Amino acid sequence: MTVAAGSTRQEGVSAKRPMWSRVSAGQVVMVVAALTAFVLNINILRSQDEVALVAVAAGDLAVGHIVTESDLSFVEVDASSALVDRLVTDSSAVVGRVVGVEVVAGDPVSPGALRDVAATDDQRAFTIPVDPDHAGGGRLISARDLVDVIAVDDGAARYVVTGATVLDVADVGDRGLVASTDYFLVVAVDADTALALAEALAADSIEIVRSTGAPPPKNLTLTPPEAEADPVAGG
Repeated sequence: MTVAAGSTRQEGVSAKRPMWSRVSAGQVVMVVAALTAFVLNINILRSQDEVALVAVAAGDLAVGHIVTESDLSFVEVDASSALVDRLVTDSSAVVGRVVGVEVVAGDPVSPGALRDVAATDDQRAFTIPVDPDHAGGGRLISARDLVDVIAVDDGAARYVVTGATVLDVADVGDRGLVASTDYFLVVAVDADTALALAEALAADSIEIVRSTGAPPPKNLTLTPPEAEADPVAGG
């Protein structure tokens, strides 16, 4: 058998291909996609560590306005900023509170610019200074109790308000009884009742009755005996 000159090829032996030539296009795409996803995840985690969401006013907030969810927008700020701790990051902390300082649209909402409502149901908080001897001895009445206020004018007693919720009470603590100038109750009332209470206080003769759990009084005043009509008199 004659072998051609210069031929080095031997039967049954094939030349080796480079490793990269044996990788399919589909495998390359999968590797690139995996690397891309890894880089994106790292960037997302890093961005979450570097930014914080804080509340800004979605529109102008006037003094006295009660904050709602729609009044707030949230923007990203540098989480490492010391100001983040002074701003609102959770709407639940401000919704339902009252604007105490005007806030312009786009400005951050600061907790210091907000106030708690005086009382629920659009009521007002009215302070009643009273001698402890005429208010459960200064010990019986606590916040969230219900109280009646009785005024005495010229010897005639009348209910000024009934079932008012106590919002706060002077803390006598361990000091024992305090002077009337140091003791007070804060009650929730409507606007008209506030005027009636102011008039009663001007007369300087009121009594506070703890009425928690008691039914409303049937009569707001006592009818003087001489005012009772004789059903027979006058025919």
